[in-house]
Amino acid sequence: MGRATSGDLLMWPGTGTDIHTEKVDYAGTLLTFSEVAVFRNGAPVASAGIDFRLTEVSPDTYCADFEPAPASRVELGGFEGGSVLRVRFPSDLALLSRTTVDICLVLKEPTLAVDFSAEISGDMGVEGCLGVIAKSIMTNAAFLGEKVFAGVARNAATGEHELYVTKPYLENGMFVVHFGKSS
Repeated sequence: MGRATSGDLLMWPGTGTDIHTEKVDYAGTLLTFSEVAVFRNGAPVASAGIDFRLTEVSPDTYCADFEPAPASRVELGGFEGGSVLRVRFPSDLALLSRTTVDICLVLKEPTLAVDFSAEISGDMGVEGCLGVIAKSIMTNAAFLGEKVFAGVARNAATGEHELYVTKPYLENGMFVVHFGKSS
């Protein structure tokens, strides 16, 4: 249940890009992007107090946990020993009725953000959908010269699907994945 809360909003000047891929394909699953924003920046220079309220919780939204190291079953380009963001998806996740995905990823220090909305098509299997999201994150971050690594694994004990993201010297971050339907 949502509750009202407040906090500080920090703003950073940064370098962004309008260059991004239009489509990414992975194992028969295709993402066609409608919006992409990628930027990196340094220390915050301004802040403002804000109040916000969550009006409705979406059952199709999944958030990451920040963890000191990933599970041994995932490959992250040689950075398997460092901190990661891990999003867990239930073993019974079905994406056949979903046609869009929105992700918001912020990796700290220094800050790198990747935010995109895309339509999903092709093979709607969970591993393929998560794999194409991982590939899209790495591809779009590379446009700013950032090394970001993402991988997908299945937890044999729980049956959960797991999406991991990391980068060199990752100190903290936020990662939200939302599946929806085209309007």
